[in-house]
Amino acid sequence: LHQSVKEIIDSEIVDDWITLSCLPRAKYYALGHLHVPTCKKLDGVWYVYPGCPERSEVKEFSVYYEYDEDLVKKNGIDKGFYVVKDFEPKFVKIKTRGLVSAFLKVKDQKDALNKLREILDLVNPEDMLLVKVVSESNVNVEELNELAKRRTVYARVNFEKIRRVERPRVIDKNE
Repeated sequence: LHQSVKEIIDSEIVDDWITLSCLPRAKYYALGHLHVPTCKKLDGVWYVYPGCPERSEVKEFSVYYEYDEDLVKKNGIDKGFYVVKDFEPKFVKIKTRGLVSAFLKVKDQKDALNKLREILDLVNPEDMLLVKVVSESNVNVEELNELAKRRTVYARVNFEKIRRVERPRVIDKNE
């Protein structure tokens, strides 16, 4: 069944999902539509989405980096397939091309270039790289894209200018 089942997926996105009550009684459901592996057992019945074996969306990252003051790394999801024996699914991990996602908060162009270079030093040249850069200053995203594309098989750098938010002055009642 290539359909989202509302009670199985962890999402508030309303797409073309159906509910469990729409399904005939069975011991195991092999499902499709979701790219992220999901396997749940409810009332003795398995509902299994193996996910897509290739990474294609940011939420399917193999590695995520967030870089503000410090560089923080988070590992992403595994890709693979399920082998089913006697209605019991077992996930088999496979090696896939990496999709690295990065979020960089920068002060200016120089800071953006330095942080991007650090990220590129951690990325395999065969990985796909998706980067979001945010700053209060203008940043030359073309220069960042050129640098990233020279170092990876695929790269896309996006930029968003953010406003500086002033914290409200809190008046102490003792003042």
